[in-house]
Amino acid sequence: LCDRGVLDGGAYWPGSPETFCEEMGTTRAAALARYAAVIHLRTPDERGYDHGNPVRIEPVGDALALDARIAEAWAEHPRRVFIEPEVDFVRKLSRTIEAIEGLLPPCCREHDWRTR
Repeated sequence: LCDRGVLDGGAYWPGSPETFCEEMGTTRAAALARYAAVIHLRTPDERGYDHGNPVRIEPVGDALALDARIAEAWAEHPRRVFIEPEVDFVRKLSRTIEAIEGLLPPCCREHDWRTR
């Protein structure tokens, strides 16, 4: 489970996605194949964007543009799930956990990990 995937970096890259992959020593196909699934937590618009978060260094318009480029970078992945913005971040987190659980093999879904 990774916070960021290889192709996310291409959204910040000043050149094309192809030059990004070349510079990273990979191909788009190889980068896509590294991940069993991709869960994309969508960036909220102005209504849900937390301007008080010191980690958010770009304005909401720039963040939404980056989000769109990240979505495009992973467009070909066969197991991609979008988690849309929520006013309540805990709800967004819950939906993310549900998505992860849904992507697990059936044998792993039987374990009650929440009680630990």
